[in-house]
Amino acid sequence: MIDTMNLINTLERLGVSYQFENEIEDKLQQFFNINTNYHDDEAYDLHTVALHFRLFRQHGHPISTESIKSDAKGLLSLYEASYLRTRGETILDEALAFTTATLKSMVASLGSPLTEQVAHALVQPLHLGLPRVEARSFISLWDDGEIARLPEYMRPLYKALLELYEQFEEILAKEGRSYATHYTIETLKELVRGYFVEAKWFIEGYLPPFEEYLSNALITSTYCYLTTSSLLGMGTARNEHFEWLSKKLKMLVAALTICRLVGDASSYETEKERDQVATGMDSYMRENGVTKEEAMAKFWKMTMDAWQDSNEEYLKEYK
Repeated sequence: MIDTMNLINTLERLGVSYQFENEIEDKLQQFFNINTNYHDDEAYDLHTVALHFRLFRQHGHPISTESIKSDAKGLLSLYEASYLRTRGETILDEALAFTTATLKSMVASLGSPLTEQVAHALVQPLHLGLPRVEARSFISLWDDGEIARLPEYMRPLYKALLELYEQFEEILAKEGRSYATHYTIETLKELVRGYFVEAKWFIEGYLPPFEEYLSNALITSTYCYLTTSSLLGMGTARNEHFEWLSKKLKMLVAALTICRLVGDASSYETEKERDQVATGMDSYMRENGVTKEEAMAKFWKMTMDAWQDSNEEYLKEYK
C-alpha cells in the first residue's frame, strides 16, 4: 500500500496521473475500504500518514482526522494535508497554524532540497497550485531522501546519479573546485525538465510552434549539459568560467543551435518511424507551410547562420 500510494503521488506531482485515472481511483477506493490502522503500525510515520490523508481527501474519500498522528518532512506533509480540511475540522485548523509557524522557524536550517521544498510550499501549497506548475518544482529534487517517492524502476538510476556526483564533489573538493558539481547538477536538472516537456508533448500529441519547440530543444540536445560537464575535468576551469557558461551567451546558443538543427534534420525519418509528433521539422513545416525539402534547406541556412555567429563571438574573445 505504501509503495503504491507513493507512486500515485509521484504520478500526480509529475502531472501525468490523468493517463492512469481509472487505475488510481480503483486503488484508492480499495485502500480506503481496508480501513488501515495508522496508529499502531510503525511504518506509518507522520509523512506517510499525511500523504495518504491528502491523497484520499483529494479524491473524495472522507478519511477521518483521527488518522493524523511529529520531523521536517513529516511536518511538511501535514502542512500540505491540512489544506484539504473542511469546515469545523478544528484539528486541521490547528495543524495548519502549528505546521506553518514551525516550518517557518526551521526552513533556514534545513538542508537542500528540503529547504527549497518547504519555502515553496509556504508560498504556494500543493492543493492550491496548478498541477503542471507544481510538477516543474517537484522535478527539481536532488536528494537521496526522495528515492522512495520514485517508481521502483527509476530508483537504481537516481541512486547511481547521486552517488556519482558525490564522488565528483569529493574529488573536486580536494582541488578547491567543489562548486563545479553544483553547475553540472543544475544543467542536468534543466535537461530532465526539458525531457519532461517533450514527454508531455508526446503524450498529448501536441506539436508546438517552432520557437517554443526550439527553445526547449536547445536544452534537450544535451550539449549544454555536456559542455558544462566537460569542465569538471579541467583543472583550469574556475567558478567564473562556470558562471560565464551558465549565462548561455551567444556563442553557446550558436553551438546548441548547430547541434540541434543538424540532429533534427538527420534524424527526421527515424523519428517519424517511431511516431514522434513534436519534431522540429514538422513544427517548422506546419508553421510555414513548406515541404520537407524546403524545411531541410532552411535548417541548413539557420545552421550556417549559427556558425557565423559562433565565429563572430570567437573573434570578440580575442580582441
